[in-house]
This record gives sequence, structure tokens and C-alpha cells, in this order.
Amino acid sequence: MIGKQVSHYLIIEKLGGGGMGVVYKAEDTTLKRIVALKFLRPDVLMSEQEKARFVYEARAASALDHSNICGIHEIGETEDGQMFISMPYYEGETLRQKIEKGPLKIADAIDIAIQLAEGLQEAHDNGIIHRDTKSGNVVVTSKGQVKIMDFGLAKTDRSTRLTSTGVTLGTVSYMSPEQARGDKVDHRTDIWSTGVVLYEMLTGRLPFRADHEQAVVYLILNQEPEPMTGLRTGIPMELERITSKAMAKGPDERYQSSKELLADLRALKRKMESDELPASSYARPRVAGRHLLRNVAMSVVVLVAISVAAWVIVRTQLSNPIPRGRPFQVTRADALQMQPALSPDGGRIAYVSNESGSLDIYVIDVRGGNPLRLTSGASAEYSPSPTWFPDGSSIAFVSKDERGEESIWKIGQLGGTPTLILPNAAYPAISPDGKMIAFSRADRSGEPRIGVASLGEPDSIVMLTGKGDGLWWQDEPAWSPEGSKICYSARHDLWIVPAKGGKAWRLTTDEQADREPTWSPDGRHVYFSSYREGTVALWRVSVNGGKPERVTMGVGSECSPGISRDGIRLVYSTKASEPGLVVRDVISGKDTQLPALMGAKYPAMAPDKSNIAFVSDRWGPKFDLFIQPLSPATPPAKPRRLTDQRGNASHPTFSPDGKWVAYFLIDGKERDVWIVPSSGGQPIRFTDDPAVDVHPAWSPDGSMLAFVSDRAGGSQIWVAPVRNGRCTGAPKQITSGDLNANAPSWSPDGKLIAFLGVREDKSEIWVVRPDGRSQPRQVTEGADALRVKWDGPTGMLIVSGTWNKGEYELRRVSIAGGRTTVFNPPIRFGPETLNALFDVSRDGKLVVYCREKVRGNIWVQEAETGSY
Repeated sequence: MIGKQVSHYLIIEKLGGGGMGVVYKAEDTTLKRIVALKFLRPDVLMSEQEKARFVYEARAASALDHSNICGIHEIGETEDGQMFISMPYYEGETLRQKIEKGPLKIADAIDIAIQLAEGLQEAHDNGIIHRDTKSGNVVVTSKGQVKIMDFGLAKTDRSTRLTSTGVTLGTVSYMSPEQARGDKVDHRTDIWSTGVVLYEMLTGRLPFRADHEQAVVYLILNQEPEPMTGLRTGIPMELERITSKAMAKGPDERYQSSKELLADLRALKRKMESDELPASSYARPRVAGRHLLRNVAMSVVVLVAISVAAWVIVRTQLSNPIPRGRPFQVTRADALQMQPALSPDGGRIAYVSNESGSLDIYVIDVRGGNPLRLTSGASAEYSPSPTWFPDGSSIAFVSKDERGEESIWKIGQLGGTPTLILPNAAYPAISPDGKMIAFSRADRSGEPRIGVASLGEPDSIVMLTGKGDGLWWQDEPAWSPEGSKICYSARHDLWIVPAKGGKAWRLTTDEQADREPTWSPDGRHVYFSSYREGTVALWRVSVNGGKPERVTMGVGSECSPGISRDGIRLVYSTKASEPGLVVRDVISGKDTQLPALMGAKYPAMAPDKSNIAFVSDRWGPKFDLFIQPLSPATPPAKPRRLTDQRGNASHPTFSPDGKWVAYFLIDGKERDVWIVPSSGGQPIRFTDDPAVDVHPAWSPDGSMLAFVSDRAGGSQIWVAPVRNGRCTGAPKQITSGDLNANAPSWSPDGKLIAFLGVREDKSEIWVVRPDGRSQPRQVTEGADALRVKWDGPTGMLIVSGTWNKGEYELRRVSIAGGRTTVFNPPIRFGPETLNALFDVSRDGKLVVYCREKVRGNIWVQEAETGSY
């Protein structure tokens, strides 16, 4: 369209697109003015219903004359039938773009909310409801004037509903509860959305957020947003009250008109401008001069208030409040950029990116610019973990050596040839004095433990942690500023151990997946990333323990924190992914994306290929089992929820007759195997041992269930009889020793069980007889395997592994000699283990697997007050 003439308009550039329209900047060649042209999306041009909505947008908006509402110049139609609206073009940016730079100043947010409410009141007075009020539909001009755009979802009190019964319109995160349910709405739905926008302006995040629309709807209908005053200091309690009232679940509990909302906003603005209201969420005493002398009781009250305020100030100073600061983006690329590490002088950032096709180390100025690539295909591993030497001359990172073993290397700040520092080690951390290196290395159990070594004598290794020093694994060490302690992460919680050896202790104690610790320069806090309160964000905790405090908003899966030596700069990376399930026709090589299964995990194929079972949190904050029919119906049937239990379901698998689905349930510390009818019904607990029981697998006749348990020490495979979904006999252990077994898979003839065996950090595929009367036999070498299934027709194994190439790939493997065959075309999962999960139909003709596009960028937040 760029450069084309449409009627008397010359198209200049594309400005953006919405749910049903595409907007271009254009020149009105007749009146010699710049305008915005909105065209109906080409893919909905054939829909008369959409055309009617498009025309209605113009009529609805043109009926309004208000300074805060975008006007309409003209509605037209091109020669080929494309309809368009001509509107004024405003210099400025959308409110969404402003918020992306960080939360707005409180006074600015109130001013914008007032203008927004004024414009909506004009619409409501004319019987028009917007129904899609959101920050992306609000333009703030260069003069600070608010313009409400896009009345494409508007309706009048007298209009005929243009949507099907029960269909909701609008952007889900801004929908009122009644709109999300598909109920009849009135002007109070716009008041709800205004409250959402106000919350977003003040906190930089939406009040209801999840990975999937169904989960967002669940939150809107059932949960209250986190209080704004808990996310940002300085928000007046009166503003918290106004926002909460605008977002009351019931329409009758909200403001009943925009006029009521405007009255409260204007009153608050006047109080703030006259300094009658404190700027912070803490109440300050007011000194009333001679009025204090009139009443001794009042004096006492004021003195108490002063004392309380002073106590609050002293307590805040002692606790070193989280500094306020605005983040800015350092890198911008359609790639994964992660694991940033600030140079000792705070001026450069080393980070990892896959934009070249492999995960390499780059260095960029903290203010952005052209990055310098230091490595070239040195590692395709997920955790190169760059870390600077204290003098800033070099960077340590992780890559594989010639034996395919993860090792720690060193490279100069400007590149060059890497040199080996420490073999068989990962997650390097250089001590503050530059003399020692901390790292993780797997012990005989296969689980990583924390060790230290002298850089001058790398063979002088001292292992600091063991089995009892954190659940499952211990990695990601971080030195304290004075070098006496090391903080590290385990499956649950952060831990601290003396650098010279001694007893380790828990730093966080609420059994969360706390990762990537880094110390504040003053040694008083540890910053880390964690999934808490429904989002991945950065947190900090006192080195003396206590409740963690959230540092960032959690709007983009913030992780990998790092702090400059002066405590002024906080660097981190964001991460966004687009997961989904794909079905591969093995014969034709054709892949079919399942659009209804975005965000689905742990796929399982029904034996007759009629259904796929998967795990998802689409209906709430926990993960449940769902069933998706694979019928060729159009539109495809919607997924059906199979479980609704406390805890998170994981790793489903169909019984051979397709009547049952076995899985394991994560409920706090408990992990037990459960079975549920695939047609729906009450789940049945299969194991109830206090030990961890996971990874169920059916025998080919459906009479036995294999699973993994640590009830005898270490991860081993057990088998137990099953009938009608219930365990009918005592489980029997079939593997033992120092080989940790996981993810069993029964052969089609029932004579072997293939499984993932881990020993000394090597993950290979093994097979064992199900009666346990023989020793396991290793099948693969150098697979770095993650999962295994049997290919029924060929009797071969199908294995996901890295094969010493870093990226997970699916291959067929001969159980006789371990010879591998790549699928055609190849099935590659990327470097993340979570994605390398799959299942195969009984006849071997279909493979269902995960495919995910992961993106991320590097950000820096500079403290405006205080230090990190």
C-alpha cells in the first residue's frame, strides 16, 4: 500500500493494526493535510457483519464532538471494495507505548485518566459504549491531550447487537467480568476498563495477566488484583480506593457513571496540588498552627502521629528500600538474548544470544549500540553463563570440550581464542579478589553440587555441598562482596554456604523455584528471579532471611539479575515465548500446528490417534490435564478439561485401550501417580508413598504400570499391577545402584523397558527387563538424552537428545548398536529441555511434539534514589 493513491489520499507509511483494521499515515491531496486512514482487514472483507461494524464505527465516532475523542473526516470505499475511514493524524504516541517505558508519574496518570473519563462521559451521554477501552486505543498527543480511538466495538443503547449471542468483543485483559462472560453490557463496562488502564499506568503492568486468554478470564472473574500500593511506593490510598471501585466485580458496586469517577479524580487532583494529601502511601501528620493549642488531646494525637512517621522513616532507612528507577531497553532483536553480566566498571554488558544460530557470547555498551560477538559457535548449550573477571579483562563462560563435556572457558574482553579453565564444570563465578572460581559439578548421583577451586591451581578442588544441601541439584553460585560466602540455587529455595566449607543454610524458605542469585554490593540483600504471585520477576531478600520483596513488575518474565559495583544499575533480561503443539505425519513429513493448543505441555497421543492429552494452565493458575480431539472437524473441537485437583498435573500417558490416563500430581512436596478415566471422572490415586513417585508408563497389555520413585534411595524404576485404574499389588523395584533412572517406556512386546539413565552428569538411554532379573544395558552414547519412546512397527527407539550438538533433536535409535537416524525433515526442539518432550502413536505414523519460539532482550534499570 505504501506509495499508492487511494481516492484523494496518498499512502505514506503503515502506522499499525488492530483487531479488525489496519491504519496508514496518508496525505489528503485535496486539502493538503496529513490524515490517518483505517482499512478493514483484507481477511474479513467478505464478512458483511464485519463491514457493518466498520461502518458503525464511523457513524458512532462521527456523532461525537469532544476534544478527547478522535474525530472522523470521511468514510469511503476503494475501487476494489476496500472500505476505509479518514481520521485526524496526531503527533504523539499511544498510552501503551508510554507505559512500556515504565510506570507514569502519579500526577500524569491522574490527568490522563480524567481526560479519558471526560471523553467516555461524552460518549455515554450520547448513548454510546466504547467496549474496547485500553491503553493501545488511547493516543496522547505531543501536547499532552488524550484522544480516544477505535470505536469499532462501540454500540448504542438503541443499536442492534452485531455479534452472535454469547460472543465477547474487546481485548480480554481489559474486559469487565460481565463482558468476559458474554453478558449484556452497559456504560459501566467502560468504567471497569478505565480502572484497568489507570492501574496499568501506575504500576506498569496489567491487573490480570496470564499466558492464555482463558486464564485471564478466570482471574477477572475470580480474583482481585494485587494492591497497587504493594507494587509501588508513593501511590495515595485514595487513588487505590478509586481504582478498586472502578474495577469492582459487580457493575452495581462500581461508579455508576463517568461523572462520579471524574468527581473523585478531580477532587484527588486538587488535594495533591494543594498538598492536602500526602504523596506517599504513609500518612503524614498535618500541623495546624494555633489549632493545636486549643486541644491537648489533639496535640497528643499529632505527637503520636509524628512518632509513628519518624519510626516509619527510620525503619525504611534501616531496611534499605528498593530504589525507584525507570528501565530502558539495551538490545532489540527477534532472537533470544539473555544471561546479562555487567562489567566491573558498569559500562558494558556481556550476554548470550542465539541470533547467529548458536548461543554465543556478545558484549554491548550499557546504553546500546552495535554488539561485539566474542565467540563463534563455541556453544549451543543453554547456559553459557558469562561472568566477568574482576579486572574486566576477560569473561568466563561454559561450552563443551572435545569430549563433549561441559567445561568452563575464558576469553578476552575483545574476543580471541578461548582457553580452558576447568573441565567438567558449569555456572562459573569468579571470586571478588580474582583468585578463586566457584562452579557446579555433578557428583556420582548425577546431580550438580557446588565446588570451588583456585584459578592458580585448578586441580585443587573443594566440593562445598552435598545431597542434603538443597533438593535435587545445586548450581548458579554467586560470591558475596567480601568473598566469604556463596549463595546458590536448588530445586527449591536459595541456599548459602561458607566459601571455605561448612554447613549450608536456607536463605529463602517457602519452597519456591528461586533462581539466579546475585548479591547487592553492600552484602545486605540477595537479588534473584522467581515465579511468585503468578509471574516471573526479580525479587530480593535480606541475607538474614525474611519475606522476599518484588523488585520488578513481572510484565515480561524478567530474569538473570546483575548489579553494578556502585549499586546504581540493575541489569536483567526479559523472555517471551510462543509455545504450541505440532503433529508430524511421519510418512509425508508434514507438520500440522494445533492452534487450539498454544501453551500446551507434556503431550500424549491416544493409541488410536483420536485424542491428545496435555497439560495446561489455561483455566487458572494451576496446571490441569486436558483432552483435545484430533478429528478433522471444522472448526476443531475445543479442548476438554480432564482434572481439577489441588496441585499441578504433569506427564500424562494413555493406557493401551485408551480408556485411562495416568499422570503424576505435584502438590507441595508430594509427587504421586494418579489415574483418571479418559472420558472424564474421578481421579484415582495410584501411589501414596511419602516418597517422590513420577513418570508413569503402561505395559502394552495394560496390566502393569511402571513409574519412577526414590523410595529406596535415588531415582529408580518400579512396576506395580493395575486394574480399573487402581493399584492391585505391591510395587516391585527393577533398577538399583548409582544409575539414576527416569522416564520409562515399555516396549510393544512387553519384554523391555527403555529409560533415561543418568550417571556422572551423562544422560543416556538404557534398557532393562521388566522383571528386574538382569542388569540394565546402555544403548546410546553421547545422546544427552531427555526422553525415549518405542517405534512400534520398527522396534527402534525414538529419542530426544542433543547428540553433542547442543540443540535437542528427535532421532530413531537401534537398540542393538545404538545407530541413529534423523527424521526427514528433522524435528528440532531448540535448546530448552521443557520443549524436548513428545509422544508417538502406537502405529508409529504420528508424532506429537512441542515447538516454541523464544525471544528476549536485555534491559537496564538505573536507580533514581538509593541503590540496589
